Amino acid sequence: MKLTLAKEPLRGRRAGKVTLADYLSTPETVLPQELIYGVVEVADAPLVNHQRAVLRFAMAFERYAADRAAGEVLIAPVDVILDPV
Repeated sequence: MKLTLAKEPLRGRRAGKVTLADYLSTPETVLPQELIYGVVEVADAPLVNHQRAVLRFAMAFERYAADRAAGEVLIAPVDVILDPV
């Protein structure tokens, strides 16, 4: 997997309507992006206090999941598609 820094985000392509196919066909980037209602949003990096809270939550959730063999806990960004494809 090759990560590249996008020169320009997809914002505004075709008057703000980016399709799921458009989004999935773009090169990977190190910038966190979300496709919401046809618009690609580029998020700022989270604050340190947010990262601390995420770590504490993930550690507690990992203990809970491990005790019940209920799966795995991931804290890195992962692609999630909520729309039907």
